[in-house]
Amino acid sequence: MAALPAYTSLELVEIAWRGRGVAALRYRPRGAAHYPPGTFSMLWVPGHEAIPMTPLQSGGHLVYIVKARGPTTRRLVENPPKWAGAIGPLGRPFAAPPGGKWLHIAGGTGVAASLSILARAPGTLVYGAKSSDEAVPLERLGLLPPGVEVRYATEDGTLGYHGTVLDLAASLAEGGGFTYLTAAGPRPVLCGAARLAERYGLEAYLSPEATIRCGLGFCGRCSLHCSGKLLCRDGLFFDAHSLRCWLVRECG
Repeated sequence: MAALPAYTSLELVEIAWRGRGVAALRYRPRGAAHYPPGTFSMLWVPGHEAIPMTPLQSGGHLVYIVKARGPTTRRLVENPPKWAGAIGPLGRPFAAPPGGKWLHIAGGTGVAASLSILARAPGTLVYGAKSSDEAVPLERLGLLPPGVEVRYATEDGTLGYHGTVLDLAASLAEGGGFTYLTAAGPRPVLCGAARLAERYGLEAYLSPEATIRCGLGFCGRCSLHCSGKLLCRDGLFFDAHSLRCWLVRECG
């Protein structure tokens, strides 16, 4: 089980990387901060709000990968505060089944959720972005655990495979001998990954995107439709069978 959620003050160490509308921020926690694989935090940005973010533990620091979507995330990307705060860990730690071969599919900032479980389920990570200036350089930032191979896909062909992350994942899945698949990112990535898993008989674990407000399961805003699941309480990753109703509604 994850530790009880606690508030931790964070001090900005550096903007580890900044691309087009995307940044990787390295914060130093003022106190203990342990996030089991698959959990997240509510990151409080002074003067704005607290938003759900998956912290990546690296060298005693917490690294956040942020894409500018609204006022709070835009502040983090363009002018991150020296001091912030995090409430966590929240969610349910990822319990990886033993053995097997893993294929991880990450679209955009969904890569943070994927990275958080790689130490527990090492394998091949397929990471997709629109272009090279939106793809976080994972190796250079030291965010890849041992035993993980990363393959990049960009829609404009400026880095790695020229095409979508699903195109590349499909080419790897065919004859790749994979047992398990995980996917994190926007709805089209999850829908495509679920179909891919069904086509090749892979056991799938999905991390949907949903609006998280309280982060503790009280408000119900992150309910995953007819599945009976709350993203903040039961996620970040769910086995595809438990999301079948949600997948039918979202993907058809």
